[in-house]
Amino acid sequence: MKTTKPRAPAMHATGGRGARGRILRAAGQLFYERGIHATGVAALVEAAHVSTRTFYQQFGSKSALVEEYLRQFDADGALESERQLR
Repeated sequence: MKTTKPRAPAMHATGGRGARGRILRAAGQLFYERGIHATGVAALVEAAHVSTRTFYQQFGSKSALVEEYLRQFDADGALESERQLR
């Protein structure tokens, strides 16, 4: 009878489960650090630990991701807090 060692738990989630949220979180961080235009899909999928295919299944394009990111940014009230700083 052959026994196998149990695998160590992954350090971070990968694949499709929770991928949309991970992509959005990675986008928030990278867009802040690098800017929207300077952040490519390759950097986003690496930071979110998803495949390029998963990225395009969740968001049809980088533009679609940016639209969703900005919608959430606005919904979180970040734009209102920026207005208060003026």
